[in-house]
Amino acid sequence: MVNIGVIGYGYWGPNLVRNFADCEGARVVAISDLRAERRAAAARQCPGAAVVDDAAALIADPTVDAVVVATPITSHYELAKAALHSAPTSS
Repeated sequence: MVNIGVIGYGYWGPNLVRNFADCEGARVVAISDLRAERRAAAARQCPGAAVVDDAAALIADPTVDAVVVATPITSHYELAKAALHSAPTSS
């Protein structure tokens, strides 16, 4: 089972959460968005997931195996970079 964290719950976020929820072998465990009304909608759609306002908290969450960035394109680089830097290294 791959635990997914989705950053951004605007246009694409709800679609991605729904598709991961339907995907065998994946589970959405965390969702972040800056806007309170989007977090409320995320909590309704995915009641088992942690819903937070801070992408850094989602990235640092040890239960998250993979991060999906669904934010405006101008924020993709920094968010993806942060997620990659937090990834555990294999030994």
